[in-house]
Amino acid sequence: MDWEPKTRLGKLVYEGKITSMSQALRSNLPLREPEIVDVLLPDLKEEVIDVRMVQRMTDSGRRTKFSVMVAVGNEDGFVGIGKAKAKEVGAAIRKAIEVAKLNIIEINRGCGSWECGCGRPHSIPFKVTGKCGSVRVTLKPAPKGVGLAVGDVAKIILRLAGVKDVWGFTQGHTKTTVNYAMATYDALKQTTIVRVNPRLIMPIYKGGVKLYAVIRVRGRTGVRRDIRDTLTMLNLTRVNHCVIVPDTPSYRGMLQKVKDYVTWGEINPDTLAKLIRYKGRLYGDEPITDEYVKEKLGFDNVEELAKAIVDGKVLYKDIPNVKPVFRLHPPLKGWEKTKRHFTEGGALGYRGEKINELIERMFGPGVK
Repeated sequence: MDWEPKTRLGKLVYEGKITSMSQALRSNLPLREPEIVDVLLPDLKEEVIDVRMVQRMTDSGRRTKFSVMVAVGNEDGFVGIGKAKAKEVGAAIRKAIEVAKLNIIEINRGCGSWECGCGRPHSIPFKVTGKCGSVRVTLKPAPKGVGLAVGDVAKIILRLAGVKDVWGFTQGHTKTTVNYAMATYDALKQTTIVRVNPRLIMPIYKGGVKLYAVIRVRGRTGVRRDIRDTLTMLNLTRVNHCVIVPDTPSYRGMLQKVKDYVTWGEINPDTLAKLIRYKGRLYGDEPITDEYVKEKLGFDNVEELAKAIVDGKVLYKDIPNVKPVFRLHPPLKGWEKTKRHFTEGGALGYRGEKINELIERMFGPGVK
């Protein structure tokens, strides 16, 4: 790009000492040249949010201009918003795009919804609130598949920022498009301002992360509504159903809530391999075979897939067309006391690696 930098940050970018937008923003040097953004974010997209005609009275008569608001972003964590005026619409849009580039920020994305826990940056990591004028916008993390549950103006900004799933709540006069857009932008800015324990925002699926096998022990009688809803979110709608979940704060909270109805513990690769081979099912009630695993995921057999899942290299739900639930038999020799916890000689709650012995007893006849 043919450009003569005038600022210190521009010269560092031009000389190749700063090679990414993240590095430029972390340098704490003021961003005053839109060409810097053009160099570091060549795939930047822009979209017009609002175009209005504004007027003012002068001694010589009425002066008319166009006021334009534009949002820019690369749909991968960077977003900016700008507003400008000019006598012509085209000139106002160009000027607003330059202002938006100078206001660009990098947001923190994540998977903050306790209903999901996939560890992918498809939502925001925590609840944030932004304000502008009378408008207050609150954004909350949402699980995969929800989409952008916000107004049309906020959708533009969130989409350009790379957020795919979010719950939104608004207060105030949201028909004022400019304030609504600025409040959404302010909410996204809060994701970078709020201090968070780094341990809680690390990606979930890293090597060595524990996986829990969770089995429902007790039935539906007398179950409180909030507990029933949590069991449904865990896909544990029936007794002897089993699911695999990661050891994350979200899932630990859910397990603590339903501890009087389920048992869980760390599953090892061998037990997981047997669980997938004998009890794993695809939609249509088809079994998961070595041939299917090799064709769809590239692993030689089910045992290799199970090891990859435990090591955090792949998710069980990444298997195409897979059912999330394993339907097991009642355990051989029956359940222990189903109203007491494991530490008291019962069947409920956390049982550590003993969960593998329980699953072995629940495979049913014909499985060694």
